[in-house]
Amino acid sequence: SQPYEPLLGTTATSLKTGEDVDLSFFLTSPPSSSSSDDNGDKTMLVLGTYAADFNAIEYAQRLRYYAPKLKERGISKVG
Repeated sequence: SQPYEPLLGTTATSLKTGEDVDLSFFLTSPPSSSSSDDNGDKTMLVLGTYAADFNAIEYAQRLRYYAPKLKERGISKVG
């Protein structure tokens, strides 16, 4: 079995496009050319509770703050 097989068929709605995205496909597909560079090829998937949860809001704020550091460490795709 593949590492991401348990997520196969599990979807989330993209904030960018509004379309459903299969999480297994998200993790195994390469970053788009507009968001990637030669600095990295790692993908980070964050699963949280509903958007109105205060802890989820704080986590998203910290994730945004540390985004440049994550990119320096080779994480070129976050979802």
